[in-house]
This record gives sequence, structure tokens and C-alpha cells, in this order.
Amino acid sequence: MSIRVRVNHALFLWCGEAPDDQETTIANLWEDTRNGHVPHNGIDLSPDGLDDLRRKLDHEFLSNPPKKDTSALSNASFKPGGDIDTVDDLVQAVIDCDNA
Repeated sequence: MSIRVRVNHALFLWCGEAPDDQETTIANLWEDTRNGHVPHNGIDLSPDGLDDLRRKLDHEFLSNPPKKDTSALSNASFKPGGDIDTVDDLVQAVIDCDNA
């Protein structure tokens, strides 16, 4: 399975939706799915939502090959302070992580 598919799977587990538009921002994806059937209503994106996303990425990429060490990603990796803004940015960040 490609890294993009696996990141989108982690996003689905995280917020209940895998975005069709890979230029969707992580923040918009979180906000757009807050009041749906997913359990993150009332949880702020930062720090708790991003902590949960990073746990889901760690699980996905340490459990299945090809394994990637996504622990290098921190909350500071995401906008506004970091470079990860969109789903595409997140996919590229995972690709750039060291192999585990």
C-alpha cells in the first residue's frame, strides 16, 4: 500500500474522513469533521488533536511495511509554526521520515 493511501487511512481513523482533495489543510479537515459522527467534538486541534494524529501515524507506520519512523514529527511540525499544512504536506513529511 502506498504511503499516501496509508496517511489517508490514518486521517480517516483520526477524524472519520479521508479527504478527496489532498490540498485540504489538516486544520480544515479537523474543523469540517468536528460535529459529525466522530469522537473529536470539543477537542482542540492543538495539542490534543495533533497528539492523536501523531499516535495514529506512529501506529500505521510502525506496524506495517514499509515502516517509517514518524516519531520525528511533532506538534511543532504542523502549521502555524511548522511546514505541514495540507494532506500533501503530511504525505511528503512521512516520505521524508527515516525508515524504521
